[in-house]
Amino acid sequence: MVRRKYRRLFIFLLVIVVLNFFKMIFITDNIIYIINISYNPKTEFITGHQYFNGFFMYKKFNLEKNALLKFNSIGIPYFINLSNNILIKKAENNIFIFHEKNIHNFKVENLTFKSQIPLNIIQLTNIIKFLKNIDINIPKNLFILETQYKQSFFVPKNYIFIRPKDIKNGIFVHELSHYTFGYKIQRKNKNDIWPEIICEAIRLKYLSLYDYNLYNEILNKKTDTPDQTYSQILKYPLILKKLNTFIFEMKNKYNNTSLSDQDFFKFYYYFERRENN
Repeated sequence: MVRRKYRRLFIFLLVIVVLNFFKMIFITDNIIYIINISYNPKTEFITGHQYFNGFFMYKKFNLEKNALLKFNSIGIPYFINLSNNILIKKAENNIFIFHEKNIHNFKVENLTFKSQIPLNIIQLTNIIKFLKNIDINIPKNLFILETQYKQSFFVPKNYIFIRPKDIKNGIFVHELSHYTFGYKIQRKNKNDIWPEIICEAIRLKYLSLYDYNLYNEILNKKTDTPDQTYSQILKYPLILKKLNTFIFEMKNKYNNTSLSDQDFFKFYYYFERRENN
């Protein structure tokens, strides 16, 4: 009797452990079904205009062209892809990307861009040249996926979800810069904003060279919204004014490490004090 009791307890515990590793994802052309039976079934999901961040054991999402899925609990996901049009890619940090197959290759020097959005080769060449001149690293293979979400975003280490209009207005340059400031040099804390400040400085510098009217327009908008995250660059004008020097010294000090907002602002303070003397 005692042995049978322990056997039942063992089976019960085994079932709990197995369920905590049970993640099933079914993909069709238009819908993604997710079964996430775990002790912490928190999941993030972005597709089209949708964003979900919460807890569920079962949910279905309409798939709008491309999607990003992130599990915040342990476990091995099993994908059953019933679509002939959707590919599944694994990024870093337990992130999975679903995208349509309509990818076109673009080559600039030794870089390969796989893009769903038509790219202007001259414009792309200018962007790469600009980033190389200020010592910004970008991945040799980059996927550029279209999104209708309210903002474009970088997914380490070589995926950019971007709205088509953001190719021309410099946001593409901002997102490319996150490979260096956000991936190579990482945030120490989740809510650190310093990568946004320096990547926005890089975007503005690019626009000042290639679209000066838009550069002035964006600066005026930032002045009108000083508390917005991307407007914080106005508080640190020497980043923009001495961009090459600032990037060189920051990479030299922090490359392949992580830093907090406090570390960054301290670095800027000493940089400013030295440059103004």
